[in-house]
Amino acid sequence: MKKLFTFVVCILMGGSAFGQELVVNGDLEGEQEAGWSSFWIQDPSKDGPTEYGQEAATHSDGTGGWKFFAPIVDNPFKKGDHCVKVHVMSEAEAVEAGNARYSGGSFVEWNTQFFIYSKQAIPVGKWIHLKFKVRGDVAGSAQTQTHQEPGKHIGNDFCGKIEYEATKWTKIEKAVQVTSSHTTKSGTEYEFHSVCFNLSSTAFTEGNNLYFDDISMVMSDEEPIIEQKEDNDNTFINFLKFGTETNDSCKGQNKQGEPYACTTFTISDPTGKRQAPVEDVDGKKTIVLSTMGFTTEQIPDLDSLGNEQPDTINGGILMKNLYKWSDGSLVGGTGEKAPNKYDYQVFVTTPHKFIEGEKYRLVFWVRADKEATLDTQAHYGPGQYKDSHSFGRDADFPVTTEWKKFELGVDEVKTITTGARNSYTVCINCYQQQVENKYYFRFDELSFTDSNVKTEERTLGTADIALPVNDGGDDPLPTAVDVSDLLNTFKVKDFSFMNEQGSAMKLIGQTVPEEEGDLPDEVFMTVDSWTDGGFVNAQGYFIGEDINGIEVGLDEDSFNENKIDFHVWNNPDSGISFADGNTVKTRLCISKAGWYYIYNVTLMSQDAYKAAGISAVKAAKTGNGLVYNLAGQRVDASYKGLVIKDGKKAIQK
Repeated sequence: MKKLFTFVVCILMGGSAFGQELVVNGDLEGEQEAGWSSFWIQDPSKDGPTEYGQEAATHSDGTGGWKFFAPIVDNPFKKGDHCVKVHVMSEAEAVEAGNARYSGGSFVEWNTQFFIYSKQAIPVGKWIHLKFKVRGDVAGSAQTQTHQEPGKHIGNDFCGKIEYEATKWTKIEKAVQVTSSHTTKSGTEYEFHSVCFNLSSTAFTEGNNLYFDDISMVMSDEEPIIEQKEDNDNTFINFLKFGTETNDSCKGQNKQGEPYACTTFTISDPTGKRQAPVEDVDGKKTIVLSTMGFTTEQIPDLDSLGNEQPDTINGGILMKNLYKWSDGSLVGGTGEKAPNKYDYQVFVTTPHKFIEGEKYRLVFWVRADKEATLDTQAHYGPGQYKDSHSFGRDADFPVTTEWKKFELGVDEVKTITTGARNSYTVCINCYQQQVENKYYFRFDELSFTDSNVKTEERTLGTADIALPVNDGGDDPLPTAVDVSDLLNTFKVKDFSFMNEQGSAMKLIGQTVPEEEGDLPDEVFMTVDSWTDGGFVNAQGYFIGEDINGIEVGLDEDSFNENKIDFHVWNNPDSGISFADGNTVKTRLCISKAGWYYIYNVTLMSQDAYKAAGISAVKAAKTGNGLVYNLAGQRVDASYKGLVIKDGKKAIQK
């Protein structure tokens, strides 16, 4: 389960010995100077948002727009607090509004921008200590630039790309020394006042609201010290859930940020990349990679017209090497270049993006028909090179004809290197000796620190279910839900795994504090016992043992073959009414050793549940073609939104 950490942050005061604070009202709680703010937005909107519009702006590409104060709003995640809100239009929204900008036919990431602005110019040689926290309606990333005034671009890549999550605040801290690349454009020196974040993305199918808070930008002569977060998390999520037994599909992003798909185990040889062949060797599933030898022969080096050329130094005809694999095919398709150690590779890919400094474990067995050595690289996807010797070894892996086990991060702590960050794949190079050989691999573990593994990375399957709420009474009637898919996903026959460590029923949400203050990060909260229940409020958040809510629970008799009996009960004193079609959305999951199967749950009145034609066992196919909204009211084809048709949820457009 994810851990919640407390961070101690030193506040740097403007003009102190630590440096000069360039931001005014960074926590968004104090007064800001009339007509001026440290935080701005630029939008190409033709009319501009009148309540915040300050002045017209001209972009570097000549297009017009508006720059304006970033609006300060009530923080939706902390009672009594405030933060900056930036709405980032999707491409479709921008097109509809008539303000979508393109470059080379592509929607630009600088269509919407956010600025941290300093009245004082920031000269070359100074250090900037930049800190803030950010979260979005959906996860995303933003490239950074330097500007004069907001909207007047100077240079790119001030502090690299920042990445943020949707389910929790992401804390960003950067230390950057200002160079001439930040202040010079086309040979002309400009005053650098603004750090710019390009927020638009074609990945946003809908608009994305971003929130910024606790912003600080301190200028100093000395390099600031960024304290490393103490990592006490010694629990790991193993992405090789079944070792070499499986070849699950993986998804990630390549170095251009484009999505790719592959399998967990891939090999590359002179014929190309493909799913790794798995054979039974010594009674166990094993990845087998065979390498070929090669030959070299001398052939005439012909000119562009196909004529032999004289060797003016040694006399005779000028010759060159032709390289052939032992099967007679040309190396590289032309035979012009000699083989190298990258011609045979084994890849292990996970959905988890490697995080610099996070702990990892890599455990595998290997043997070969002939003694050899192997080395490692980090790749984005298989064959998309990122970095060499990235997995804690400066030396090669010695391989013999006997099985040998390599354990990285087991007896000593191993962490992801700077070069391997943002990649997804471990690559093993298998052709250093450049001879015919046969390698045998078994992988037991590729694990990453539990606290760094996101919900979407550990989710194996999802399903939508609707549950009727019992109003009143002490013994709510159970609703049986077919969970065959859950069992199949976990590759188990029954629920005996629930007695394992790390297995539990969990409710998504966040505990509501007794006093005003920051809500904890949204995580799956473990119910005290997997056979007990947990309570949610009208917003679907887990509220612990507070019975003033809706109880979603199980009992010791809840599991019967491929079904789970859920008990759902609304406390009459909770103030949650299911009149007029009110529904409550929540999420729960069954966890197995840290892996999730998530149920997106809709709680509704019993009348609405029955009217929707949902069976007590599972969503039944009624076959009558009738359509209902989630309130249980029958609707026709003109109704738009989420509906239940033939016992299943669907979106009617």
